[in-house]
Amino acid sequence: MSAREKDLKELLEYYEQNLCHKIFKYELNNKINIEVIFYIEGLCHLLGIQHVYDNDKRYQPLR
Repeated sequence: MSAREKDLKELLEYYEQNLCHKIFKYELNNKINIEVIFYIEGLCHLLGIQHVYDNDKRYQPLR
């Protein structure tokens, strides 16, 4: 496993353990409340991987 693959694996583990399926609530200055939920299927999208591997279906976001 290369260092790059190891870094990506560690990032995935952190994402799964600390962000996935938790709700983050924010109140904006204009009193609008928003909730942000992270799903495991969204990691490639958040990292922009689908733009690096355009034609590789393994890295396309689920719809």
